[in-house]
Amino acid sequence: NDNFEKFSISAISNTTPITTSTASIILAESDVSIDTAVVNNMPSQENNDNDEEEELLMVDNIQGFESSFSLPELCLLPEDMGPCFGEILRWRYNSETSRCETFIYTGCGHNANYFTSEEACLRACGEYRNSDVCTMKMDRGHCELGVTKWYYNMDAGQCNVFMYTGCGGNGNRFSSKAECEHLCTSEIVFYTSNEETDICQLDRESGPCDDPVTQWYFDKREAQCLQFTYGGCRGNSNRFNSRKLCEQRCLEKTTVIRTEDGCLLPFEVGLCQDNQQLWYFDKSVGYCKIFIYSGCGGNQNRFFSEDECMNYCSVHVYKRRIQINRPELILIGYNPIPLGSATTLRCKAYGQYPIRWHKNGFSKYIYYTIHMNYSRLQMNKDHSEVHITNVHQMDVADYSCSVGENAILSNTIHFDVKKVELIEPSCTDKGNQIMCKLVTRIGLCSNPRYSNFCCQTCFHSLLSSKSSSIDLSRLTGAYHVDTNII
Repeated sequence: NDNFEKFSISAISNTTPITTSTASIILAESDVSIDTAVVNNMPSQENNDNDEEEELLMVDNIQGFESSFSLPELCLLPEDMGPCFGEILRWRYNSETSRCETFIYTGCGHNANYFTSEEACLRACGEYRNSDVCTMKMDRGHCELGVTKWYYNMDAGQCNVFMYTGCGGNGNRFSSKAECEHLCTSEIVFYTSNEETDICQLDRESGPCDDPVTQWYFDKREAQCLQFTYGGCRGNSNRFNSRKLCEQRCLEKTTVIRTEDGCLLPFEVGLCQDNQQLWYFDKSVGYCKIFIYSGCGGNQNRFFSEDECMNYCSVHVYKRRIQINRPELILIGYNPIPLGSATTLRCKAYGQYPIRWHKNGFSKYIYYTIHMNYSRLQMNKDHSEVHITNVHQMDVADYSCSVGENAILSNTIHFDVKKVELIEPSCTDKGNQIMCKLVTRIGLCSNPRYSNFCCQTCFHSLLSSKSSSIDLSRLTGAYHVDTNII
């Protein structure tokens, strides 16, 4: 292609590629979770005489890559039966099969990949994860069974029962009324004016119906909120969807008593059967993460929002530090950096916040660039990483970060940019046209195995995109890359 501007470049031998262990650390600590099964099942470099079999394997890997790329961290956790001796049927998400599956839970000590129903699993990790399920119309499905389920009726503003046929349907389907109300409604308690002041003094009343739902009531003798089985109708006003709502109404003060050591504890899911999404402080990485809380028990390391968690724990953990650690700035990838490729700068803050970034000694430039050109410069939630795509010559600079209220400065990293010349390969695509277009569309040409499998298609995609979406630093195998520092 005579219109393609080629650049002369020197040997790439002086650059340092990303190692497998480094890449694993990046994936483990980033906001984007990638299923390790996809990497393990990549097609081998050995010659394969059966092209059709290899193509089918590629399709499976790509589909798995797409489905697991943005999963929350809890969905990637392995099955955890717990150390006890019970046999309780529960659900978990299997990231290798991309499905919600049952497992036998022993009754204590499970991890966050744990659900009491298939529907709860599908909403957290499966096909309904990013859907506003409460606004969907009731859908009975298209099979022949008759299974009692619940759905949220937006017109009536309440959860109603319906018969599910066993397959199909949508995400507006719950295994219990409490599960439906927990997600789609705020609790509405009906009582007379005479009952209002005495609601917490009423005796527990299950009601005459036979549609059991786990609820909470205030036991005036024990002076605490306890679980009971509500029949589904009538009863009285001493009935709540969660322990939290019960305590807010019937106890004068229910705040968690916290100490500075609380943020250093591991998260605990508790002893009940609810599925509440809360936050805990992970001391190993220095920021807060999501976990599923059961509704009772547990320890001090739980918060209702990320802001509450970070505001409390970052201050108290920082105050506990006798020695103030200087942050460490790390460049993930090559240096010099191929023009048009991608790189990541990571600031190891050792739990100290806030984190600020500096380019040539100034911090405003990076934040202004992110605000004006979000697609090229991105920063993760806790500001510990800056990711630059489609690297330009203007990115050549000295970079550093600072942490804490006293702005303790890190080491400085200077990186250069190099231009790239690609020599067209003589290889041909092993996959068909549709397959290779899919490889380019989801950005897998930067992986050596996929670039070899769809050699010609990936190469021409690289030329047409002028390297804007492909990380040149990872191209190997069929491509000859020569580099020079600009």
